[in-house]
Amino acid sequence: MAIKIKKRGEKSEEVVLDPLLDTPDQFLQTADTSLSWASQNQQKIIVGVGAAVVLVLVGVFMLNHFQQKSADRSAALTAALDVLVAPVGEETEVDAKKKGPRFVSEQDKYKSLGEKADVVLAEYGGTPAAELATIMKARASFGAGKFDEAAGLYKKWLDAHPTHSERAFVLQAMATAQAAAGKADEAVATLQSLKGLDAATFGELADVQAGQVYEAAGQKDKAKAAYEAVIKAYPDSSQLETVKMRLDLL
Repeated sequence: MAIKIKKRGEKSEEVVLDPLLDTPDQFLQTADTSLSWASQNQQKIIVGVGAAVVLVLVGVFMLNHFQQKSADRSAALTAALDVLVAPVGEETEVDAKKKGPRFVSEQDKYKSLGEKADVVLAEYGGTPAAELATIMKARASFGAGKFDEAAGLYKKWLDAHPTHSERAFVLQAMATAQAAAGKADEAVATLQSLKGLDAATFGELADVQAGQVYEAAGQKDKAKAAYEAVIKAYPDSSQLETVKMRLDLL
């Protein structure tokens, strides 16, 4: 999909996200993926999250709650999930063998996803199903280019789940939305919250992505400072050469 990043003093620049970022396996390798993609696209950089955030949360929810909920509620969630994973564009031979909806455009897909999430929110407010629907609604807003709305919905979920095991995924999703909305400082602050969850696990990822966010926003001085901090803090990082390359290109 394509989104627009707002740079200071400039018109929004369209940024094409790697479509592989919409798969769970690829999302779980975000650090490698985002840096590899960045090295190929230079200025076209943004933190990569995509639909995988929702897919991960859906998986957790289904395992813990699906069998405990009513058939209607399960059907409502399943309908939203079907839209989330539905293909877009002309049907291929592989797609022809799959059941479920498909959409002509990304706009149609995320409009439908938002509508399906709204059904769950309206009928099952205050339940775990509605909490999950909030994340799906945020993904729909992001897909529709409503980045501030998406960030607000992610924050709503985070505020309601201060100790949830999936906070890391949602924090990164919120940072993505904030960066896409042109709010680089807010995005980096959110990444620092991600780092605060577990510095050993997320520290390097958050610091590298902070540089990417500032670079995408055209804030070169802040990007340089962020990349230099990565080099100093992680001298043995497997990403070191890529970060140095990004720094040299600024």
